[in-house]
Amino acid sequence: MWQTIGSDGELLAGGSLPSGKPVIRRRVIASLLSSGAFEIVMNTDRPNLASMIIVSAGLLVLAGYLALWMMAEAPPSQADTGSSEGKTWEILALASPTRYEAAADAAIDKLIKQHNARQERLAKAKLRAQCTWNLDMPGEPRAMTIAFDRAKGKASMTCGKESCEIDGDKVTANSGSAMSVDALYLLMFRKFNAKGFAPGQGGESGKRTVVAKSETEMLEFDEQSGRLVGATFRMKAGTVVVALLDYRELPGGAGELVPTTVSVLVPAEMFPFERTRGGSIVLKVDAAGSEIRGAP
Repeated sequence: MWQTIGSDGELLAGGSLPSGKPVIRRRVIASLLSSGAFEIVMNTDRPNLASMIIVSAGLLVLAGYLALWMMAEAPPSQADTGSSEGKTWEILALASPTRYEAAADAAIDKLIKQHNARQERLAKAKLRAQCTWNLDMPGEPRAMTIAFDRAKGKASMTCGKESCEIDGDKVTANSGSAMSVDALYLLMFRKFNAKGFAPGQGGESGKRTVVAKSETEMLEFDEQSGRLVGATFRMKAGTVVVALLDYRELPGGAGELVPTTVSVLVPAEMFPFERTRGGSIVLKVDAAGSEIRGAP
């Protein structure tokens, strides 16, 4: 069930990250205390080889249960952080195309070329922001930083204690990290190949826009400014819907405006934990604490 973007750009529903799974301790201990191994030891008049073997086996079983118990009872902060082993996710939509060709429709071709030209003028970006995950109820904002380098095709992100590195369409982070979802914010820097786009209808923003559609993407341009205000990407894991709002000039931007609110509707399959429905994530950029560097 997708959530709705209001006329002011705010998402109208939300949630927070789930905590660790509950563990039923009493049943584990009770099953051990009532096991046959301990009963035989207690009913044995004097120790013998058989009883000693049974005692050893019982202790090994107890040690195994305790080890599993301690792993399951890890604090939520550790469970959310994940292990130290790196994992790489491939998100093809993050990478801008390497070829640029004209669209058959002149108006659509002009809008996409203007968007790409604006993006080219944003050579580097250092953003300070707040990130909020809205799943089943409103989430709590977390501090986030984004460093983007267009020439290198790379970026790095931090959110709380977690971090990730992005190289083209590859996202690398700890194996249990959720940063592969946060990386979707980088779609705000995406360029597009105009070929394959044609005039369309049925935009997601609810505003007066010009819609351009291809087989896998849909773009919405503000009717007056021509700026990109929404984009939809059809991926293997489902459909991702991005809203680009509150365009402002950032320090060093030489007059170029960038979106300072980025809202992303994320399909359930893209989250690193089990979910039956999608959710939303929202980036609020601190304009005063951020910086843009233009192309030389």
